[in-house]
Order: sequence, then structure tokens, then C-alpha cells
Amino acid sequence: MTAIATTQIVQSPVRDGLLAFARQIRAAYDRRLQRKSIAGLLDLEPSRLDDMGLSTDDVRAALAGTSPMGSRLHSSRARQALGWSPDRHVR
Repeated sequence: MTAIATTQIVQSPVRDGLLAFARQIRAAYDRRLQRKSIAGLLDLEPSRLDDMGLSTDDVRAALAGTSPMGSRLHSSRARQALGWSPDRHVR
């Protein structure tokens, strides 16, 4: 005969509270890391940012805005891509 072992997770308000707190800490850490990464774009030369379809104003707006920074930069890059032409980028 085969015995099957089962485990049951008991719901606990303390456990749930700790998990929620841990998720908030992780989200804050992720936002801080993203903010530092985006702020690092300001260290690049404007021509490098232009190659990525961004400007320093886009980066500053992303850092100052309340919407998610990544989506704000993505929108800026998409807007730049619509106006891209090979003649404009010949060096």
C-alpha cells in the first residue's frame, strides 16, 4: 500500500502581514534600483542618448514623473522611432 503525504498551509494573519511587508520592501528596492539606473543615463553623452532614441529631457522627465519610469522612457523612444529617418542619422 502507498501512503500519500499532504501538507496544509495554515493561513496566519502574522504570516500574511510579514509576506505583505516583504513584498513592499522588495518593491521599494526595485524602484530604487530602477531610479539609480535611469539616473545613470544622465552620465552618458547626449549623442549616445540620441542613439537610443532618448534625450536628457526624457530622462529628467522620467525621474520627475509619477508614472512608472520605464514606461515613460519607452514612450519617448517610441515617439522618436516614429520620426526616424536614415538621412537624419547619417554621420
